[in-house]
Amino acid sequence: MASDTSLQEAALAAPAEAPDIDRRNLDWYIDKLVQILVFIGGISAIVFIVGIFVFITKEGLAFVIGPMDFTEFFTSPYWEPSDEDAPEYGILALMAGTASVTGLAMVVAIPFSLGAAIFVGEFATGKTREFLKITVEMLAAIPSVVWGFIGLAIMNPIIIQTFNVPVGLNVLNAGVILGLMAAPIMTSIASAASR
Repeated sequence: MASDTSLQEAALAAPAEAPDIDRRNLDWYIDKLVQILVFIGGISAIVFIVGIFVFITKEGLAFVIGPMDFTEFFTSPYWEPSDEDAPEYGILALMAGTASVTGLAMVVAIPFSLGAAIFVGEFATGKTREFLKITVEMLAAIPSVVWGFIGLAIMNPIIIQTFNVPVGLNVLNAGVILGLMAAPIMTSIASAASR
């Protein structure tokens, strides 16, 4: 019993050495170096973005103010800026292509995503619901480059074979791939909004 009290007295009498928080060791210097590098990276990104904006504005402002015809720009389907004799700048075909691909993508994505969101939110239970939620989140994380490769390697031959066309890289391919790419994100948003 006496030994227990002497151990307790010894523990109270000799306080443990407190770590020296003012001491600057290697970890502190590494931390400061990383802070400086992150700060430089952030500032350089902002400087590069401002530089790109200034360059594009400087190069394009003279053309926009001078010889550009806004009526031709929005109504002409021809985009031939490198023509030596008469360059043409028309975005009608670009706008029509964008609108048709986006419309087809929504036709593909909305039924799939709403159906999946309703099923996950209302009908699936327990482990099935958790599995489907994780699967949808993983599908939403697939990079657009991978979806483009799927369109090139898988959808292209299917469209060529099914519709007997020389090239399968068209509005149908782009719309279906964009719809499949958007569907998981739309499913996540719709299922979260239905709660």
